[in-house]
Amino acid sequence: MVVASALAFAYAFFLARQGLGKQEIASVMENQSLGTWYGAFNMLIGVGFSFLGGLVCARTVRRSELRFGALLASLLTLLGLVFAGSRLPLLELLGTSALTIVAVMAGATYGRAKDRF
Repeated sequence: MVVASALAFAYAFFLARQGLGKQEIASVMENQSLGTWYGAFNMLIGVGFSFLGGLVCARTVRRSELRFGALLASLLTLLGLVFAGSRLPLLELLGTSALTIVAVMAGATYGRAKDRF
């Protein structure tokens, strides 16, 4: 969330340097979907950090890695629904939720494999 906030701040600053006013910047920032470079980049960062979260979760617990990874994936998906549920179209929301689950479980699986060696 910190990285996403920093990215949003940098993008808003960039838009302000282009001469957009506060209302225009708020409108542009509010209407970002995965079809824009900002939305796609933000999603890519989220997927990367979801993978990292699954990896750290698995390496920390060192037992029942996939169970704890599934718990983390559930919590992250729920948070995503709460924070982005009203802003994204249904298909994008379902797609990003699925990507979150896959990324966390991939990280947990990778962490589990590292724990075994």
